[in-house]
Amino acid sequence: SNYLSTQSDDVDQKTQHIIDALNANDEIDKLSEELMNATSTVGKARGWEQTLTDVEYFSQYEKFYHPVFCDNRGRVYTYNTSLSFQGNSLAKVLVRSFSTERLTDSGVYQLQVLLGGMIEGFSKKSTNARYNRVQELHEAFTKCIEHSDYSVIDLLDEDEVLQALNIMYTLYMHNKDSTYQTGILAYIDATSSAIQIQALVQKCSKAAGLTNLLPNSTDELPDAYKAVADTCKAMCTEITAQSDEEINTMLKAYYQIHEPEKLNYMGS
Repeated sequence: SNYLSTQSDDVDQKTQHIIDALNANDEIDKLSEELMNATSTVGKARGWEQTLTDVEYFSQYEKFYHPVFCDNRGRVYTYNTSLSFQGNSLAKVLVRSFSTERLTDSGVYQLQVLLGGMIEGFSKKSTNARYNRVQELHEAFTKCIEHSDYSVIDLLDEDEVLQALNIMYTLYMHNKDSTYQTGILAYIDATSSAIQIQALVQKCSKAAGLTNLLPNSTDELPDAYKAVADTCKAMCTEITAQSDEEINTMLKAYYQIHEPEKLNYMGS
């Protein structure tokens, strides 16, 4: 704008300058996004390279251990992510438990539910919806493991492809070989968010329902964060349509009606 104000170009020429500047900004944004994606890919590749280096090192031992610890919410973590079930996607696939066993019916079901959550669009679906989707794709999964058709991979979340293939192979071998045993490490992370803790402390059924502490009969799992985001989005739309004077008047009225509660503290 400073440049245009000092030029003697006519309106059409100035308009073209503005269009060129906007187009250049669009190109910059596009290149920035491509650079960010490329940087992320390089980071993943370096992480996988380190994982393979760790594999080479640990392969000389019969077994190795991962010390774990709990945080103040009860979640379990490993002290490092090298070849850990909490490491990168490649590490999660390569790690096996030293002892193996035959999957039970419950184990097969839980693996199918876990696999269902790795299908694009199903991570927030109920266990029944995930399980049913896996049943629908059973033949496609079999073809993928038998190397006859890989198209089902396109249906998977791109960050979960390796783990999904690992589970698909385990389920395939379980059905094909009655003596097959596995040491696959597959789990669904327990939830212990602050909102859940708050819901229990305050006995708030709404917050408990939004964080899946209460039974849900629909295929769509409630999402507290999405509910908050949707509410904020609606409020922002309403506020941006108002003038500064209208917003100021609204805030004054709100605080007159909802006067902050006075807290009485005991002791010194």
